[in-house]
Amino acid sequence: MQPLLKQSGFSLIEILVTVLLLSIGLLGLTALQLNGLKQNQNALQLTNSTFFAYEIADRMRANRADALAGRYVIAFDATAQTGTLYGDELVNWKNNLAAQLPSGDGRITVAGDVYSITIRWDDSKGLAPLVEYQVETQL
Repeated sequence: MQPLLKQSGFSLIEILVTVLLLSIGLLGLTALQLNGLKQNQNALQLTNSTFFAYEIADRMRANRADALAGRYVIAFDATAQTGTLYGDELVNWKNNLAAQLPSGDGRITVAGDVYSITIRWDDSKGLAPLVEYQVETQL
């Protein structure tokens, strides 16, 4: 009678299962990393919009007379006239929004003594195609 040979090493099926499980784990890790990068980008855009909203509010407080006269009121897709303090500030504000946020734009409205500053941008790579951030303040 011949002695039985002992099996040594892994079989091909065990190696294939191991490679499959490892590749699924790496795909999950990649998806987690991409989701984290997307959320980081969304957070950066929201931080920038907050900064720009409070920046124009501070500029309106500094130039209170023109703000109370309604000279800072501007619509989306509108351009301000340069040559005045409030006009130059609005032009710079809109240019900064367009430069720092994808398709960034801003609007300022007033109702009574409450000023509403709305900033919108395209977030088609993130959670929603169009995001708006609004701040209300009194001068």
